[in-house]
Amino acid sequence: MTTPTRPTDRHPRRARSLVAATALGLAVGLLPAVAPAAGAAAATTAAATTASPSVGAGYSITSAGKGLYGTTQPAGTVTVLVTSPQAITGARMLDGSGRALGTLTSLGRDTRGQHTATGTVDLSPVAGQRLHLVARLLLPSGGTHGISTNLRVAAAPAPTAAPTPVATPAPVATPTPVATPTPVATPTPVATPTPVATPAPAPVPAPVSTPTPATTSPAPAPTSAPTAAPTPADPGPALAASGTPLTAFGAVGDGRTDDTAALQRALDTAAPGTTLVLPAGKVFRHTQVLRLRRPDLTLAGTGTLLATDPRRSALLVQGDRTTIRDITLAMPTATERLGTWDDMKLTVLGASDVSVERVRVEGSAAAGIYFWGAKRFSLVDARVSGTRADGIHITGPSSDGEVVRPVVRDSGDDGVAVVSYAQDGQPVRRVAVTSPTVLGTSWGRGVTVVGGEDITYTDIRVERSNAAAVYIAKEPGWRTFAPVRVRVSGGVVVDANQSTTVDHGAVLVWDGWVDGSRPLEDVVVEGLRISGTRSSASRQVGFLRAVGSTARGVHLNGFTVLGGPSTLLVTQAPLGDYEAKGWVRDGNPVCVER
Repeated sequence: MTTPTRPTDRHPRRARSLVAATALGLAVGLLPAVAPAAGAAAATTAAATTASPSVGAGYSITSAGKGLYGTTQPAGTVTVLVTSPQAITGARMLDGSGRALGTLTSLGRDTRGQHTATGTVDLSPVAGQRLHLVARLLLPSGGTHGISTNLRVAAAPAPTAAPTPVATPAPVATPTPVATPTPVATPTPVATPTPVATPAPAPVPAPVSTPTPATTSPAPAPTSAPTAAPTPADPGPALAASGTPLTAFGAVGDGRTDDTAALQRALDTAAPGTTLVLPAGKVFRHTQVLRLRRPDLTLAGTGTLLATDPRRSALLVQGDRTTIRDITLAMPTATERLGTWDDMKLTVLGASDVSVERVRVEGSAAAGIYFWGAKRFSLVDARVSGTRADGIHITGPSSDGEVVRPVVRDSGDDGVAVVSYAQDGQPVRRVAVTSPTVLGTSWGRGVTVVGGEDITYTDIRVERSNAAAVYIAKEPGWRTFAPVRVRVSGGVVVDANQSTTVDHGAVLVWDGWVDGSRPLEDVVVEGLRISGTRSSASRQVGFLRAVGSTARGVHLNGFTVLGGPSTLLVTQAPLGDYEAKGWVRDGNPVCVER
């Protein structure tokens, strides 16, 4: 769960709690001391590779002497070199889901004495996609060390190759045999008749120049106009990116130039109704927070905003009716967890009617996408990976929002979190999350409601959560509001509660403190298929209450459980305060109510 430290109020007690939690995480080995896991965008790789072909000492992933970060590579075989300061015996190359793309087995040392492994990687399985490329370095000890970077893979040229056969109009270039009209230049023998005046028709070789039109007509066939077809393979966003390019404001977009001033100038001077475009392939580096304060602006395109200072890395949106579409927000060098609005990768702060569509967040020192006090907001098809805190965090008095089909991978805390802190005066209200996917959390839970009213999650998928996959709670430590009228309906939970130091099980509903305010009530979790929960956890599902709690109206129905702990449900509540019906364990109906 992400708790930001506001710029105007540092919340020292909260900061101390966060430091203590981080220290605990380090002590038990849950939080890495320096670099994050593969999803966290390669602190050692991307920072170096964006600067110049010479990536300096340390770990790196390069091709043809240049860093891969932010580049577009062909959909086929690419020669890759990884560099390591420690001895390696090879490297396995994977995509972000763990799919093997190749093995580097040619070993050597570079001019700086670093260890290298070279080989080919087949990028055709990920054609037309953004790729989180992981190099799993093989160490002489038998262990491994992971580094990673982010790039784009061009659409497969195979479909384009089909059109070029359609350039079999080149057979139509057999009209160049029609250049056998040069035999028609045999009229020059016709020049033997004294009607030498007919040699004037001898310029009929000018028709011989008509074969040249014949050669130009095949040219349209090879006109790699079909070759331009790969661009449509980028699904539509590129077509939508019409407007004023950021380069018109002086931004360079080469990934090395500091474009901060030009980017902020564009955001500050664009008239309402303007669409500012990040052109495809452009990487706009910024070293300060970018503030989008004007209303009715659209930020679109498939280019990248690359932050290089974790403490000033946010795109901070305060303008009403803002649309952000198709862009990538990258933060490749986050080596510690932070927690202010300036540190979140995308912060929507008190704005109304903000729409965020198909945005990618690749690395963040804090939360990936963060809504505080937002009204009538929409987040559709977001892809978030490698955050130090929550993947998506909705808090403050935010209300009337929808989150549709988000995918969060390798978050440092909760995957998708709705959190309502009592100090904010009002809880989050009326937020619907549809088809969220959370793939791995190094700390925290999968999907959560830690305070909030009328919150729904539908059709969830949570895999490899550190603690509970589904967590609904009123928390004492963070002093949150209670969850009221919360529903989690349908979905799949796989390999929940992987941490042996946190005993949550797959689903936990918890009324954790009694403060005289409203208790947790009217909570429904139903229709989940749960498999592979850590077998040493004390239970699969829990409904727990603090002493004196009157939490009630909890419905835990229609669970299908495969494997994991033998204890299905633990609760101290009497049967009138909860129900648990329609459970199946390993194919057999079971009764868990007591």
